[in-house]
Amino acid sequence: VDENSTAFQFSKQPLPKTKQPMLSAVDALRKRYADAKQSHVFKFFESLSEVEQINLITQLEAIDVEKVLRTYELTIKAKDTNGGPLQPLPVVKLWSASKEQRDEWEKRGIALIQEGKVSFLLLAGGQGTRLGTSDPKGCYDIGLPSHKSLFQLVAERLQRLRALAQQSAPASTTV
Repeated sequence: VDENSTAFQFSKQPLPKTKQPMLSAVDALRKRYADAKQSHVFKFFESLSEVEQINLITQLEAIDVEKVLRTYELTIKAKDTNGGPLQPLPVVKLWSASKEQRDEWEKRGIALIQEGKVSFLLLAGGQGTRLGTSDPKGCYDIGLPSHKSLFQLVAERLQRLRALAQQSAPASTTV
């Protein structure tokens, strides 16, 4: 957290003169989290300093814990209706597929993007300390002539894919 971030600035604010309003807010927050079966997040609350408590409350208030619970429950319900645990898809090497198969995959993929049924998640944890940087590895300049990071390259590819899907979508469709 740098000195300009909200969390850092918040922790530098003076503590409230009275704890009474804070206690009722904490009680309401505890109830929300207990109703969402997440009361354990308060397990060590009393052992925190006042500044740490305020920071935790701020973070917890920013989470729509009810939505998280609904999403979790829908996920579990969907898993139960699919006939068992998820299994990996079979590996298909792109270069071994026929042109017709690749064209069909592309057409289906574009259609799914147009329908809003595609999402993208990039898991890229860890710092690049072995690369000599404290930034995430995806930010590292790998020596391309453009000096673009891996994150930027992926983002540009996604933007291009979205533009391709938009080009073939009906005029009333926003991709």
